[in-house]
Amino acid sequence: MNQFSSPTYLPIDINLAKNRVSIAKLEESDYQKSIFILSRGQGKGSLHFQDIQNLELSSFLADNANEIKEPYFIFHHGFCCSTLISRLIEARFQTLSLREPPVINWATSFKKNTYPWTEDNEIIFRKIIDIHGRTFRSQQRAIIKCSDYVTYCLSDFIRPTTKTIFLYSDLSEYLGSCSKEKRDQWIANRGDFSTMKEYLGYQKCLDLDDTPTQATLYWCFQIAKFLENPYSENARSLNMNRIFSEKNLIKSLGNFFGLKEKYIFFRNRKQKTIRSSYSKTGDYEFSYSHRKKIISDTLKEKQIQTKWFENLALEILGEKLNKLESMKL
Repeated sequence: MNQFSSPTYLPIDINLAKNRVSIAKLEESDYQKSIFILSRGQGKGSLHFQDIQNLELSSFLADNANEIKEPYFIFHHGFCCSTLISRLIEARFQTLSLREPPVINWATSFKKNTYPWTEDNEIIFRKIIDIHGRTFRSQQRAIIKCSDYVTYCLSDFIRPTTKTIFLYSDLSEYLGSCSKEKRDQWIANRGDFSTMKEYLGYQKCLDLDDTPTQATLYWCFQIAKFLENPYSENARSLNMNRIFSEKNLIKSLGNFFGLKEKYIFFRNRKQKTIRSSYSKTGDYEFSYSHRKKIISDTLKEKQIQTKWFENLALEILGEKLNKLESMKL
C-alpha cells in the first residue's frame, strides 16, 4: 500500500489544469474533531489537520486506484440536522464520517460545469469519489454527509449498491429556518430559481425574490433530485423530526447501512450528549423544543402563511410526495 492511499491523507483541493492536489494529514481522531472538514481553522467547526502538502494529481489517483469500498451518502437540503445525524452514527458505529468533504464539492462543480463531458472526465470523477471510501480498518465504512449542493448531482455519485439517505425537514420548519436573520441570504444564493421552477414543471407566476417562495422551490427541487435516484432499492428518505422522537432510529440507520457497532460501555451516554449539544459546534446546549420555538417565532414575525406554501409544494410535487413517503426508512 502506498502511504497516500490511506485516509490519513485527505484531498482538500484540486487544480485539474495544473495536475495538482492538496492533501491534509489527519488521524482518525482528527476526523471526529472536525465537525465540518470543509472548513479550515482552529475552531470546533473547522478542519483539524497536522499539515498540508501538494502532490501530482495523476500520481495521487494512481496510488488510490485499488480502493474498492464505496462510500455511502447522506444527502439533504440544508438546516435539517444532517450534521447531528452524522455525529450520532459516528458515535455508535464503526464509521469514518466525512462531513462536507471539500473535494466532493469540487467534484459536484466539475460534473455540473464541464462541457462536453468526456470518458476521461468520468474516470477522474469516479476515482475522486472512490478515494472517499477509504477507511482505517476493514470493518469500517465511510459515510459522506454532503453539503446541500451535492444533491444537485445525487444520481452521479451513486452506484447500484450505494446506500443513500435523504434527510429532510417539514416544509413549515424549513420556511422558518430559511427566514431567520442572514439565512435569507443563504437561500437566495442556492441557485437560479427560475431554472428550478422550470425543472419542476411549474407554470404559474411566482415572486422568485421572495424568501419563503425560494425556500419552497429549493425544498421541492432537492426532493425531486433525490427521487431521480435510479437505484431506489438502496435509498431511503428520513424526516428529521424522527431524530428526536424515535428512540431506536440510529440503530435502524446502522442496520440500513450495514454498520458494525462499537463496543463502548458509555455509547448511549455519548449519544445523549451529542443529541443535546448543537450539531455544528457543541458550544451551547441544543434543545429541539427551543429550536421549534425559534422557528415558530420567526414564522409569526415574518407573517409567513405556511399553509399556502405547503399547498404550493403539493401542487408542484403532487404524487412525488407519496413516493417520498413510500421510501422512508
